[in-house]
Amino acid sequence: MRELTPAAQPERVRMHAQWDPPPATFRLGDAELHVWRAAINVDAVTVERLAHLLSPDERERAARFVFAVDRKRFIVARGTLRWLLGAYLDVPPPALRFDYTAYGKPSLASPQGGPQLCFNLSHSGELALIALAWERRVGVDVERVCQELHYTTLLPGIFSAREQLALAALPEERRRRAFYDSWTRKEAYLKARGEGLSYPPDRVELSLGPGDSATLHLPPEALSGGPWLLYALDPGAGYAAAVAAEGSLARLCRFTAP
Repeated sequence: MRELTPAAQPERVRMHAQWDPPPATFRLGDAELHVWRAAINVDAVTVERLAHLLSPDERERAARFVFAVDRKRFIVARGTLRWLLGAYLDVPPPALRFDYTAYGKPSLASPQGGPQLCFNLSHSGELALIALAWERRVGVDVERVCQELHYTTLLPGIFSAREQLALAALPEERRRRAFYDSWTRKEAYLKARGEGLSYPPDRVELSLGPGDSATLHLPPEALSGGPWLLYALDPGAGYAAAVAAEGSLARLCRFTAP
């Protein structure tokens, strides 16, 4: 494994530690990464408003959910994504069109000239996170920390042998949180690559130490693009989250959707 040192060390990246309210103007600098936090447990009026932002195929997809709670989560997460993309691009949200990779990762349909606004969406429990940046691969992941999950059964195939040893060396009361912290960082990176879990997660190694950043170790075949920045996020009590971005950054901003 080769160690990839982040292109910008954490102390050089201006980070907003708190989640700020929406800005007055939706401006995203070339060297900025914006992450938005949105509550999924919203009232019926908000759900209906966001549903009107969806495309016909998205509304059909929402209607196919068997359980109302899953339908609501899809509508709110996807509707919020469209609202944000429309605000940054000054385009009506329903007019946005998506392309999909062979692995299912969405992107905005190729623009007619101009830079590409890249994004990634993740939701778990009652929370959604959306990452946005210009012309760089991004990935974000959020997970509700489940106290009932037998996470040790998931380690083979997801954590490398060295990661499993590092996890086992931690005090028992810290292991579950360390598992979720490491998993969300790993998943954010894999989502940024656009291959998801089709790439073996145990081939991507992460340091398990606490803090905003984590050291990323990649095998030679994974060294396409980059360098990569990887940051832990604190979306709220009971959740773990992380965001990954390709290239160097000047600032990472966090916002809460209304």
